[in-house]
Amino acid sequence: MSSILDEHLGYVADAIRLDLFRSAIAQAVQPGDRVADVGCGSAVLGLLCLQAGAAHIDAIDSTAAIEIARVSLTKAGWGDKARFIHGKSFQVELAGPVDVVICDHVGYFGFDYGLIETMADARRRFLKPGGSMIPGRLRLQIGAVESDKCHQLAEGWAAPGIPREFHWLRQNGINTKYAVNLKADEVLAGPAELGCIDLRADNPEFFSWTTEFTMPRDGDARPGRLVRVRACKRCLDDQLPPVRPGHQTPAGLFAD
Repeated sequence: MSSILDEHLGYVADAIRLDLFRSAIAQAVQPGDRVADVGCGSAVLGLLCLQAGAAHIDAIDSTAAIEIARVSLTKAGWGDKARFIHGKSFQVELAGPVDVVICDHVGYFGFDYGLIETMADARRRFLKPGGSMIPGRLRLQIGAVESDKCHQLAEGWAAPGIPREFHWLRQNGINTKYAVNLKADEVLAGPAELGCIDLRADNPEFFSWTTEFTMPRDGDARPGRLVRVRACKRCLDDQLPPVRPGHQTPAGLFAD
């Protein structure tokens, strides 16, 4: 349970994330709406929907976090407007269709935490015709970042002092996702538009995009230097919010 608490503390403490969702919810949720909070965790997004005027939420989660959601919302006086369902959303049946489906399984790259499949299933089985989805689409952008911290993380298995017999694990290190605090001067170029995933429509099983960007200054292109992808989480306004200094940014796609 402690690891679950630590994970979800990070989510509810991220003011930027919550502000983005609060803005999207204000546009999508109407008074009296029924909402499905899919993969709800602590149900903080469902709580925001109730505060915005939703009449009822179905909070769905397959982990012990559903009890955090149940106790938290009940203590806050919202328990009579929520149904807490312990299970995988793919296996859950709701009492009736909902006006809004919301989910934050964006992960690091928008698609690596199962969001596309989860939202596609929820759209088919839970959502009323013409209903809203949060997020409704993901805009993926890519940029080059020069970061000593990222380099150290990526090259951990080949760092000085690591026996050479374990250096073969370096490939795993440079293909692992990391969340880091980036400084403005560590950004070499970007962001450039990579692609868009419309969660309100059917999607292919495989995505392929190409893009290009120009670096205005020289940087270190050694393996393990970072190329980052960011996913926009807003449902109606797809403008990617600016990176604020010191904010933790999803990062990956190491070049080798």
